[in-house]
Amino acid sequence: MVPTSGLRTVSPAQFQNCEHAPDSVAVGNNLRIASETGSERSNSAGPPFELWPVDEEIVINPALAVKLSDDFKIELPSIPDDWEAVPVQNFLDRFRSQITKYEWEVSEECWLGLFSFHKLVIYHDLKSHGTALEAHSIVRCLCDEEKPYSVSVSEPADPRELDKRILPDTSFLVADADSSQLVCIETVKAGNSLVIQGPPGTGKSQTITNLVSEFIARGKSVLFVSEKMAALEVVFQRLQNAGLGHFCLQLHSHRANKRDVIR
Repeated sequence: MVPTSGLRTVSPAQFQNCEHAPDSVAVGNNLRIASETGSERSNSAGPPFELWPVDEEIVINPALAVKLSDDFKIELPSIPDDWEAVPVQNFLDRFRSQITKYEWEVSEECWLGLFSFHKLVIYHDLKSHGTALEAHSIVRCLCDEEKPYSVSVSEPADPRELDKRILPDTSFLVADADSSQLVCIETVKAGNSLVIQGPPGTGKSQTITNLVSEFIARGKSVLFVSEKMAALEVVFQRLQNAGLGHFCLQLHSHRANKRDVIR
């Protein structure tokens, strides 16, 4: 990514709510050429690399846009559809007109770096659905605003009674499961929410795989999320090995396709 200009604060005290506020801060870059740049090592005696922009849209730094909007009620100018019709300088001048009272300046510099804003999507999602989240019983329990057992729950099954309660023709497990895992699976199938804790190698991914297969058999959809891509890959591979890979739609992967997700 190559940001082409930056916002610099002359009075850093105005950003005192930030986690770090040094004497002079570069708050962020309000423009970047593309999300990636190509690089090629040259065999010549000159510079070892050549850089060029890829064919992607110019985007505003979303983190800076949120900061300015939430704390200073400043809305960055919208990106024009055609940059040839609207020069970058005009865009920057419109932004400068909004920040003069703060004694800030827009410096026209070029910086090369890696900038990731993936978690900002979660921020926007939480902000857009805050009312629904506040009313959700599980969220309220996690925030200690509601007693955990004020929600209707059923008692977990007794492991010694599992063989009597679970008939083979009603079980759709695709991975091995011991009695403790079966209790978790049956508890979720009964409509309860729970937290499963355990060190690596204790069968958590097997339990998730079996839960997904159980709900696939019942014609239901399952959204499986994880902070680590490796966890998603393990469960996906187990489902593929069980012949259920065609039921899976990868939303977060280098193989994910936005067009397929929307369709």
